[in-house]
Amino acid sequence: NLTLLYPIRLYMKTLVNLNERDFIIEVFETTSEYGSMPGYICKCDGIQSELCQILTVAICS
Repeated sequence: NLTLLYPIRLYMKTLVNLNERDFIIEVFETTSEYGSMPGYICKCDGIQSELCQILTVAICS
């Protein structure tokens, strides 16, 4: 199996079709006590997560 990896870039959007539904992940810039870092928002079927600092949290919310 070939696995393709893509670097995360600020303001990028990734669209994946899962079970005939469009699942979108967007990367934004956020700040924390450590400085600038990526933040994530996930969208599917009109539902949108809040801006999260951890991708898995955005996907599960």
